[in-house]
Amino acid sequence: MRAAVRTGCMLLQTCNLLPRDNAAGLTGSTFCCTTDLCTNKSYIRQPGPPEQLLCQTCVGNATTCGPDNPTVSCLSPEAQCLQLSRELLPGEQGDTVYKACGETGPAEELLAIAAGPDLTYVHAQRCRGAGCNNGSFVEVPRGKPNGKLCYSCQETGKGECNHQQVQTITCTGAMDVCVKAQSTDRNNPGTLLCGCGSPDLCRPWQPLARLLLPSDPQIHCCNVSLCNHAAPCQDPLPHLLLPLALLLLGGAWS
Repeated sequence: MRAAVRTGCMLLQTCNLLPRDNAAGLTGSTFCCTTDLCTNKSYIRQPGPPEQLLCQTCVGNATTCGPDNPTVSCLSPEAQCLQLSRELLPGEQGDTVYKACGETGPAEELLAIAAGPDLTYVHAQRCRGAGCNNGSFVEVPRGKPNGKLCYSCQETGKGECNHQQVQTITCTGAMDVCVKAQSTDRNNPGTLLCGCGSPDLCRPWQPLARLLLPSDPQIHCCNVSLCNHAAPCQDPLPHLLLPLALLLLGGAWS
């Protein structure tokens, strides 16, 4: 996603610190000025050739990004207009609504994880037509129970995702796979979150997943109830058989 626009007030010393995430298709730049009402939209790229797609552009929340926003010319001939909303986990901060030019993809995607009472999701809608990403944003409901059970935990550093402490959760709505998010930090490995997830989250290449969880974990999906153990459960059977095998071998050599 590129060329999304947000206007407003900010600290001068932070005006060049707009977050960027190239892997998720997000890039950022800032235009700062110091006089009243100086953000007069002169920084918005003017429409390009007629064959270039025009998409609405906005970053913020459902209130600031309404149905009527500035448009921008998409650079890629394969671009689609994108509008995206997301729900963050408790304690996380960030923009919750984006409208911009986006990369080609499905008309609609829902990347969602439910862990205990908390739900986090990224809901993306794509279209191809001048300014077609002019829709409103609706909250994604949990839905009704779908019959799947998964282990659930959120690690905060207190051992919540230790195998002995994880809880089970009844999955609902489109979240009909079990997921486990593991840290990619070699210095701090381990399970960060377990819960129910949506199938769109499990695609082999899914850049929007970076907008779902703040630590960019590795996400594992499985389709059987309670298959997402926070820590592998060791089967005691081989350990019980090992002494017996040694006794048998000892008897063979005696």
